[in-house]
Amino acid sequence: MIKKVLFIISILFGLTACSERYPNSPYEDEFGFDENTSNKLRLFPNEVGSYWIYEIYDLDSMNVKMNASKRYDSTVVEAELVKAGKTAKLFSTYTKNNTSYQKSVENYYAVERKKLLTLQSYLSKFFQGVPIQLANFSNTEWITLIDSDDDLWRIYRMKLENVSIPNYPFITLNGKIEVLASWEGKKKMTFKGNTVDADEYLLTFEFDADITIPVFGKVNIGIDRELNQFYVNDIGLIYEKLSSSGLSIPLIGSINLNGYESKLINYHIK
Repeated sequence: MIKKVLFIISILFGLTACSERYPNSPYEDEFGFDENTSNKLRLFPNEVGSYWIYEIYDLDSMNVKMNASKRYDSTVVEAELVKAGKTAKLFSTYTKNNTSYQKSVENYYAVERKKLLTLQSYLSKFFQGVPIQLANFSNTEWITLIDSDDDLWRIYRMKLENVSIPNYPFITLNGKIEVLASWEGKKKMTFKGNTVDADEYLLTFEFDADITIPVFGKVNIGIDRELNQFYVNDIGLIYEKLSSSGLSIPLIGSINLNGYESKLINYHIK
């Protein structure tokens, strides 16, 4: 009898321990981290020589895909190096223009246990299309893009106090930038004709500020965007979507900040 009770208690303890992150989920409680190999995050393969090819479309103000904007990006892990005090990998993205690829973006990533880190400059994508510099992100400070041990975390927060805008010294800006991230759960997705289990992560970006302009006085401006990302173990990022946003700036006018949709079509993992 005592042995039976101990057995039941051990089973209950095991169920409790395994359900902390995925309550009532049919998926294995596995975060994509290879415990046997240091700094290996399975949802983000990062060996030098690996590459991913994406089909990309811009989104209009209603977040509808614009077919004429179709293009291809190829992202390659080009080097391992020390960046801002951490061992990191250099990811270079080449955009196909007509028949050739031209380098368009460089990003640095580092893995620490179950966390994926990148540089603050990664966040500049949320300001793409803004004709003036509303924020300056560091390329020497790290942020946590993915935290596989948490369901909700803050990626970045900055208070803006009496900030002068380059080329517009008569304008001052006061406000904040906040970027939050959350794990949205496991999702079934179709990739290259197969059904795969993907981890969905959501980044919410908020820029809210008052700008003071002579004659106009104080005017509030804001940008709110969402970035959905889907990762699959041993493949990496297979899909992401950045929502469009509107922005109205005195003396400049109303601007639509186009979002984009990016879908993985081919890859090679070293």
